[in-house]
Amino acid sequence: MRIKRPQIFPPVVQHYTEVLLLPFRVQLKRDPTQHSARATPNPTSLAAMATAFASKAGKQNWGRLESASIKAAASHRGATIDPQWDRWQHYAAVAYFHPTVRSFLFGSYHHVECDGDGVNDYLQVFRHRTLAGLSVDIAYGWNGGKPIRSYYFDVLRADVALLQPDVGVLQLELRARIDEGAHWSLADMQKVRDQLRRLFPPYFESATNGGHYPSALRLYTAGDDAPAYDSAAKAKSQEVSFTEGFANLALGFGDIPLNASSSPGAGHWRFLLAPLLDAAQLDVILPGDDRLPSFSFVALDDPRAVSEGDWVRLAYANVPGTDVLPYSRAFLKDFEQRHCYDRFWASAADSTDSPSRILNCGYAFTMVGKYSDEYFFMDAEKGALATFRQIYVRMGLIAHFQKTALLGATARLSALSWRDNSTGSLRPYNEREAQILSVYQHFIEFTHVFWFDEVSPQEQGVEMFAMWQRELRSKAIYDEVRQELKDLVEYVGAERAKAQQATVERFTRTAVVLGGLGVIAGILGMNVLPFGDGEYTGKDYFDADNWVASALAVTLALCSTGLVGWLAHRRGAHGINRRVR
Repeated sequence: MRIKRPQIFPPVVQHYTEVLLLPFRVQLKRDPTQHSARATPNPTSLAAMATAFASKAGKQNWGRLESASIKAAASHRGATIDPQWDRWQHYAAVAYFHPTVRSFLFGSYHHVECDGDGVNDYLQVFRHRTLAGLSVDIAYGWNGGKPIRSYYFDVLRADVALLQPDVGVLQLELRARIDEGAHWSLADMQKVRDQLRRLFPPYFESATNGGHYPSALRLYTAGDDAPAYDSAAKAKSQEVSFTEGFANLALGFGDIPLNASSSPGAGHWRFLLAPLLDAAQLDVILPGDDRLPSFSFVALDDPRAVSEGDWVRLAYANVPGTDVLPYSRAFLKDFEQRHCYDRFWASAADSTDSPSRILNCGYAFTMVGKYSDEYFFMDAEKGALATFRQIYVRMGLIAHFQKTALLGATARLSALSWRDNSTGSLRPYNEREAQILSVYQHFIEFTHVFWFDEVSPQEQGVEMFAMWQRELRSKAIYDEVRQELKDLVEYVGAERAKAQQATVERFTRTAVVLGGLGVIAGILGMNVLPFGDGEYTGKDYFDADNWVASALAVTLALCSTGLVGWLAHRRGAHGINRRVR
């Protein structure tokens, strides 16, 4: 008798929240009349960034927040939520982190260790007041082929967090408009996520279509039917689509940026960053990777129906596929150990709770659970959904801020080694001690204030943050920057000591010569020579000559001894240098 196996249907997505981060660096524009490299991250730090943003933000519906709060989300089933949950969730988030991390995440904080009224203003946050919706058109098929399907999102928040001393992060939180009975397939979610997180097209499929890139994207403000930003309208007026995302360039296929001075970014991201991009004295340096950090909260009808290959695709934020696995088994041999946090991924035989799973590969963080689990996973007040928005997103913000700041440090160290355009040779480091000292002080500040090996006393928080730092290679980059900076400071110190030694040697030689001349002048000034009135015998002249000869001999002996000692010191110093090298 043949046993009929139950048919497993592919899972459907019933809730999807996406948070995208765009970390960037800010620095003062370089004076074109100066040839020095911009090695100092000093736009007067946070104050200059905030002032520049605030001066432009009012015209574009941005407002400064008193605290870095995240408003509690409405229930997924449309029920209203108690306004008190805004405060309660903020309190829970503050309580979750270490005190030093709270100062970084939530703004000013009075430390008991500080003398007087010490305040650390490490964070200022601006929020868009009116941005309410987003739509994205996705082309299915190769080379931008038809059909094109539109997907719609509510914009829960659009924040720009300016972090001390020169890093900012744009945060865009979206919730998919998935009505009851009109669910998305898992493939839809994977496709949309892959294209939403692109800062710019990684390649081109045709003259008018970028690969892994939306056909169109629109941003809507509350109460307005017409979009505040429409990439399709811009593309139509400019006759191309993908190049619209590259700022300050003439449009056309031949004008794709091919040099390091270009800073590509899609038009919708530049629309949101306009207050900083328009600042006259600041340069905004966007990341070089086209893939932005992504945080996804996905509720399925049956998480256990997710295939082995789709777990991998969800972890890496990949596009959908039909293969059993997107990569070889050899590559994925430690996939679950590295990227899956399975504290709550229990089997039905072990627990009656609905299973949920956390996936983390560094640049992509994904929580997957069951939509019908209203008591934990879909609880927007105090369950997994609230934890995702209030705690995990903030934890990821710290991790990506750290990596962005460290990459900025490597860029500044590299800038210190540029060649002089007029001579073609490397400029001596000892001529840039002030710049090197500034970078060194900046790194010391980063180490003591912004570098956290652990952000929470909670075991789960410790383990989760460790996954982020491992996958982003933050500790390895930190150690590399620290060693490079240490070597540079030691080299400059050695060069300074060598210059001081040369000065002392010149002074010693001069002192020996002047001392000898002083002795001779003193002898000649004594009354031992037969000059003056009176008669002197030959014996008197003989005695005087002996006296002068003896004094000169002693003086020459002293000078010779000093010179021999100096030469011996020089030979010893050169020997030490040879052994060190």
